[in-house]
This record gives sequence, C-alpha cells and structure tokens, in this order.
Amino acid sequence: MAFRLARSGLIEPFDSQEAAARALIGAQAQFVPSAGLTLWNRTNGLTHAALDDALYERRTLVKLWGQRGTLHLYVPEDWPLIHAAFRTRRSWAAGAAARFGGDVDALEAVIARVGAWMRHGEPTTRADLVGRWEELDRWLRLGNGPFMDLAQAGVVCHARPLGSKARFTHREAWVPDVAWDPPDRDVAGVRLTRRYLGRYGPATYRDVGFWLGVPAGDAKRWVAALAGESVEVETEDGMATVLGEDLDALLSPEPALASVRPRLLHRFDALLLAHRDKGWVIDADRYKAVWRKAGYVEAVVLIGGRVGGTWRYDRRGTRLTVRLEPFDTLSRATKRELEQEASGVAGFFGLSLDGFQVS
Repeated sequence: MAFRLARSGLIEPFDSQEAAARALIGAQAQFVPSAGLTLWNRTNGLTHAALDDALYERRTLVKLWGQRGTLHLYVPEDWPLIHAAFRTRRSWAAGAAARFGGDVDALEAVIARVGAWMRHGEPTTRADLVGRWEELDRWLRLGNGPFMDLAQAGVVCHARPLGSKARFTHREAWVPDVAWDPPDRDVAGVRLTRRYLGRYGPATYRDVGFWLGVPAGDAKRWVAALAGESVEVETEDGMATVLGEDLDALLSPEPALASVRPRLLHRFDALLLAHRDKGWVIDADRYKAVWRKAGYVEAVVLIGGRVGGTWRYDRRGTRLTVRLEPFDTLSRATKRELEQEASGVAGFFGLSLDGFQVS
C-alpha cells in the first residue's frame, strides 16, 4: 500500500501536472475537473486555470480516448503509445451500424474523410459537420462516436469546448511537434505494462487487463514478456508481479501509513482504477458505496491509505462547500486535516471554502 501511494504521488508530489500525468499514464477525464483534482492531489499548488492553460494554450496535456475506452488527459508524447496499444479495439462505427442498421464500410469511409478534412486546423463541433456530410447526420445525432473513431485512429483530440459543446481538432494542427511513430501493438502493450508495474505494482496480469481494458490474453502475454526484468512476490491476495528494480523499494521501510495525511480523491481517481481487486484499499462491505452501477466511481476520503468515506462539493458563485460522508467517526485531528484539504480543493477552483460539513 505504501509503495503504491508513494509511486502514484500521494506521499511526495510530482514536480508538475505534466509529470503527474506521465507517471499515472493518464488521468481519467470524463469530467475534466475530476482529472484536474487527480493531478492537484499529486502536485503543489495546481489550479484549474493552470490546467486549462496546459490543455488549450500551451498544449502540454491532451484530452483523448484511451484505456477502457474512456477520456483521459495525457502528455502529448504518450499519444503514439496509447494509439498503438488500443488501435485494434472495435470501432464505434461497427457497433453503431450493427445496432441501428447501416453500411459500416460506408460509415467508416465518411468518418475517414472527416478526419482528412479536419487537417485545415480549425476546431470542429458535431454541428459543424451537419449538412457538410448528409450521410453522417443520423450518426452525429447519437453523440461523438465519429470523433471517437478518429481519436482511436490517432487523428483527433479535444480542443477547447465552445460553451457546453465539445470541439475536436486534428493532431497535426494541435500538437504538430509530436513525433508520430506508434510502435507495434505488442511493443506498446509491453511498454505500458512496464510503466504500470512501476507505479501500481505489485499486480497480476488480470490487474493489467482490467486497467488497460484489454483481453486477459493480451495482458498475460505482455506481463510474460517482462519476465527477464520482473519478479514474483507473495502478497496477502496471492502471487503478483513487480519490476525487479523496484523490489528493494517495495521491501524498504516506507512512511508509516498512519502518518500519510488524509486526502480527498475525486471521482475516477487513478488509485481507484488501477486494480481489479479493491480489497487492498477498501473493506468489502463498503465497496458498493464507491463503485456504483454503470462504472461510476465516487469521490473518496482516503485515511491512512484506505478509503474511509465519500465526499462531494457544491459550487455557488465564488464559494464552494464540501460535504463528507465518512464510514466511521473521524477524530478531531483528522477533521482538521480534511478541512485543510477541502480548502485546497476550493483553491484549485479559485474559490473560497464556504462550508465544510461532516455527516
């Protein structure tokens, strides 16, 4: 537990949001503020304004679909690797045509034409495409599926939204300095698995498959490819794999978990998504309080390295209120520390903490 907390930046912070995103191999970003808080928890003084600047001005982070078919924030240099690892995933077009009826080849062809057209460099919304390609109209009414396929093909990522409307832009226009040299899929999978083990190990191939969202056979092959530089260790849950270079760090005394300050991890935090079995971080009878239906993951209170409750925030104007629902009674000292964390969350948004409530 201490090893995983330390390697994921929850004991000693990373130097920057980019360093954190690189180390975590992406921060899930279905909801960008959640990804921002994932990075805020692992850096010093990060603000939402700085995150916005990195995403849409300096472009040192990119938002695109990655592992498990979900949106993540990555460093641009990781895009070729992410693309290579997931490019065999079933296309959105194939699924949509099978479900609603249609010619999948024709649909994929027009999506490819959209990608070529987007090289003009201007960010594009779904509405921008309506009327330009009549045959796409019915599909665009279903959502961002065509852009998902273009992202999987390594063509587009998210640009700054236009109000509530998502906008997409071509890779070559958005991050032209990224060397587009995606490796073979298995090479990419092994590289990602090595990095995963260095941050989230010890782990099994089933953990790797769960985290990446790939078939167990792929994950097993990628872990096996690292046999010359990994070792098997016995954990409370059975045998697991860790990189040989990390064995001393795993076995060395780490800061006592009781001394690790409480944290407010927001929805879909990397620590909560990295392993198939959550027993190391939460009691089994509390599992459903965090992992909800349809893959929803609640924001959690981390106390002593384990999930000790859930929390939410409400924004009203320039003020923010944080509400905690701990599983057990909190000590006064822990409440004070968590109130400081809540103040930090407000600071991330450039707001003041208006209320701190504990149920």
